[in-house]
Amino acid sequence: MAIKAIIYVSSTGHTREYAKMLGKKLSLPAYSFDRERGMVPTGSEIIFMGWIMAGKVMGLTKVSMNYTVRCLIGVGMGESSSQIDDIKSLNEFPSDCGIFSLQGGFELDKMRGLYKLIMSIMRKSKVKSLTAKENRTREEDALLRMFRDGGNYVSEKNLKDVVAWYKARTNSLLEEDNQ
Repeated sequence: MAIKAIIYVSSTGHTREYAKMLGKKLSLPAYSFDRERGMVPTGSEIIFMGWIMAGKVMGLTKVSMNYTVRCLIGVGMGESSSQIDDIKSLNEFPSDCGIFSLQGGFELDKMRGLYKLIMSIMRKSKVKSLTAKENRTREEDALLRMFRDGGNYVSEKNLKDVVAWYKARTNSLLEEDNQ
């Protein structure tokens, strides 16, 4: 079966940005899970994109009750592909599911409620510990910059692996249909 849509859950807008970009690249509609009711038939195959909190892709459980997730994309603060191991270990997904992580950003002013409070506390703690650490890795330097300065790291180039996966899957399905 063909993927019918991209459904996403976004907190600060980074996931929504990626969903819209990916939708244009793949010629698929992109809908917010909160607003798509009835736009995509229940049981349809979809690409799901959600924001990452502590390695968990938010919204996946609810979306999985209504749709068949063929591709799972987590959007977080870490560099693209850096959180795939966490996503695999903390989220349930079918073995044939494409799994990706994309770097979104950190913009405390766009956060709300409890998440804003938690991230405000975490930000102070991480900046303090990473600043004091000697011999930081490149990834730790990038995380320190993000916590200190914030920023939006959404980039179309981060989607290249997802697009390649989708094209390979689509070509494979076409070949199966022709046999």
